[in-house]
Amino acid sequence: MSQVQILSSRPLPLSSHFGKTFGFAGEFNSSSEDCHVNLSVPGSEKPQAIAQTPTANGLSSKQGPAAWQTAVPHIAAGLCVSGFFAALTLILYFALVLPSAVSAHDLGGPLLLMIVPVIGGSAGICVSTFAFFPLSLLAMKRGFRVWLLMSGLLAAPLTPIVLTTLVYRTNSTAEPSRADSAALASSICFYGVAGFFIYLGSFTVIRHAIQ
Repeated sequence: MSQVQILSSRPLPLSSHFGKTFGFAGEFNSSSEDCHVNLSVPGSEKPQAIAQTPTANGLSSKQGPAAWQTAVPHIAAGLCVSGFFAALTLILYFALVLPSAVSAHDLGGPLLLMIVPVIGGSAGICVSTFAFFPLSLLAMKRGFRVWLLMSGLLAAPLTPIVLTTLVYRTNSTAEPSRADSAALASSICFYGVAGFFIYLGSFTVIRHAIQ
């Protein structure tokens, strides 16, 4: 605040409307010897320092994980599932289709050995994007370790079941449709459960590796 001090040998006849007339407020103390006038002009106050609050661009000490640290584990987990689907599809091709092709003397050429894994890998990417990724976000909110444990416990007994049905399909003399149905149903269940377990496991390992 700026202060104005006026000294006078005689009392000054100041009215109470003096401050209102000139647009400032003040405190007037007069005596017979001198008069001190302390005036404060509006707008003359010194601006106070504005406290800066921490923001997310570096001032804050606590920051969340970067965007790439969240996206990379999901992308890597999707690639792991894609590789698993490609390998499993190739195994099913050798177990279900190849015996019939050999008996019919129509293997279809070596190009199928490249097309079949590509189809399986593409299916793995689609399933990871539209199924496993939303389920993993739900698992992170509802108990990630529980979902990982449950998927592992479900995938463990499905593995010998799938292997048994595949062996039964290759060595069975029954109708091919029944053997194929049993092998296909068990394989689909194994695709989903084991694929989700691989997704969660890969996501956990990669997330801890990059943090």
